Amino acid sequence: MDLERTRPALLLALSLALASPAAGQEPHEGAAARIREACAAELGDMHARGLFPGASLALVLPGGEEIALCAGLASREDERAMRPRDRMPAGSIGKTFVAAAALRLRQAGRLDLEDAASRWLGEEEWFARLPNAEHLTLRNLLEHSSGIPEYYVNPSFIENLREEPARVRPPEELVSLVLDAPPLFAAGEGWSYADTNFLLVGMVIERASQRTFYEQVREHFLIPHGLRDTLPSDRRDLPGLAQGYVVMGQGLGFPARALVDGRLAVNPQFEWCGGGFVTTPSDLARWARILYQGRAFEGEYLDELLAGVETGRGPGERYGLGTFLRGTRAGPMRGHEGFYPGYLSAMAWFPESGFAAALQVNTDDLRALGVRSMHTFLEPFALIAFEELGGREGSSGSGGG
Repeated sequence: MDLERTRPALLLALSLALASPAAGQEPHEGAAARIREACAAELGDMHARGLFPGASLALVLPGGEEIALCAGLASREDERAMRPRDRMPAGSIGKTFVAAAALRLRQAGRLDLEDAASRWLGEEEWFARLPNAEHLTLRNLLEHSSGIPEYYVNPSFIENLREEPARVRPPEELVSLVLDAPPLFAAGEGWSYADTNFLLVGMVIERASQRTFYEQVREHFLIPHGLRDTLPSDRRDLPGLAQGYVVMGQGLGFPARALVDGRLAVNPQFEWCGGGFVTTPSDLARWARILYQGRAFEGEYLDELLAGVETGRGPGERYGLGTFLRGTRAGPMRGHEGFYPGYLSAMAWFPESGFAAALQVNTDDLRALGVRSMHTFLEPFALIAFEELGGREGSSGSGGG
């Protein structure tokens, strides 16, 4: 069904959870209610313009107040309204958990960011065939400065996905798709985003810890911080998913609908440390606040997380360890975006005003949204919060926050 044919009545679900303010913080009087009202109107206008089937938005304000808003449909076929606890794949936002896991192991003395990748992976028969193999460090991989290309643009991956959508694909199999490829640049002398980097980091994390990546994320981040709606996307039958409508992802071999008979049509397991989670905007906004306030685990890690290298993609944009750093009209931003066929996500922390925001939509048609990135799509809601919390429109901030 085309978006224009969705029944015209707007299905809008609203909720506001008011937590006790953190110690030493006083909420801006009435700000939560005004932000909720203005964001609901903005989200409703976007849906009325036919920009998406359904959307879910969450903000966490400086005092800990949480706002959750939804508009549109979680399933066009069933005409079911989107709800705040409907899960969607978060795509590459999962890289923030990979970076946090690596930094926690660094804090424990198990890893060093300057470790040569060969220290951990050099005994693998395929390692020497990686682009820049002899010069790769863990930092290169975490900040996408390795010169290693992206595996999933390989035509053989797309063909195989179409032929065997349910099959489990080990990370070593996916990494094999870039072996013997020429490097994009010398290690540490450029920037190019690639999930391949984070598959390699995941292998290092598991070797250094002698535990699976997902076990570590559950034990050290999800359970301690109460992120109950976040699950590993390691199988097809994941509970509580909104239907995803696939446009751009059809070029990767995905069908037009992400769910078939309540299960993901394609096994999402292949993402692993390149993405690897289904979640809600409320959990994402909470995680952004926790991670970028330096509270993901004990010890100092923000300087390493946010050091950043220039991406060359826009004025002032930098990439730290699993983190984009940009200037926006709502001030400096730290966060990440995510794409999974049928879904788009964005998570952000705005340190100048002390609030977090996250947005998920159940389509991957970025062109239909009329923006270049999901953070651009999130920005109107961030600007509403910024202004209500005392900011000034037009603030460009700094990429580093």
